[in-house]
Amino acid sequence: MPLIQPISGLSGKLIVIVSGENGGTLTEINLATGKSTLLFQAPPQSWLAAETISPDGKQILLAYSPPPPGGKINYGYTDLYMLPADGSAQPALYLERANPQESFFDPTWSPDGKMIYYAHFFYTEPKAGTYTYQIERTGADKKPKILVKNALWPRLSPDGMKLAFLSYDPLSKNNELYLADAEGKSPAPILPKGTFPAVDAHMFSPDGSTITFSAVNLQPSPQFSFWEQLLGINVASAHYVPSDWYRVPVAGGQANRLTNVNDTGLYGHFSPDGKQFAFICSTGLYIMDADGGNLTQVSNAALLGTLDWIP
Repeated sequence: MPLIQPISGLSGKLIVIVSGENGGTLTEINLATGKSTLLFQAPPQSWLAAETISPDGKQILLAYSPPPPGGKINYGYTDLYMLPADGSAQPALYLERANPQESFFDPTWSPDGKMIYYAHFFYTEPKAGTYTYQIERTGADKKPKILVKNALWPRLSPDGMKLAFLSYDPLSKNNELYLADAEGKSPAPILPKGTFPAVDAHMFSPDGSTITFSAVNLQPSPQFSFWEQLLGINVASAHYVPSDWYRVPVAGGQANRLTNVNDTGLYGHFSPDGKQFAFICSTGLYIMDADGGNLTQVSNAALLGTLDWIP
């Protein structure tokens, strides 16, 4: 059974991660035909957390944890891997952790494809269980450069001049949406402090004028499992409590609510022409106009992690 049926008037392809009992599958969906193409089948006991395609469309960067040796438990700490965009080879290790209990995640490309930005999770005091996040960047030399401490979820503007990210408070575990230059300098909050209990999944519009983001609608009181606490999941993310899509001008101003789905696990991507917006959440795959109009569910498949909409 196809993930979606052909959708009249839509073009391009979606790259999604489909959840499965034997490991996630990286799949390409043709919107016009409904045809699904397998790009990578993650093996059992692996963890495929995120994907992002290069600006030239030739490579897919993965946050991925392969099966551990000897049947050990996979705790979900991911390295960065490269995969040919046509799925013609297995993922190749790009950036490896120095410590087993750290993680590289939330990867994104610079618009020119020369740099990779990502978040780095690590324990500052392992015995005390104290951890933090920082945003790093690497290029052809694969030498990480720290850009912003106590921060995660980096995203670049279409012109590559601005960096949007989430601040991270190690004490309160709260976050705020910030905007800085591409080096992480001159950071400033985009929204008044405390506007939302938590935000994430932010991205610039294709014209660079606005930022669309996921935000928690009401103050949550989440109870996290042992595994979620172990992996650093907390209220610094809107992913795990009911949220909706909002939009705010890059220049600042009031955030406008775009949806009323009140769902979890939101992650989205604009169509190549910027007129429409596809997103995944716990109930499936949705497509809407960029301003939130004409919201339509196109699949109830179990999708997770990230999403790309390519020509």
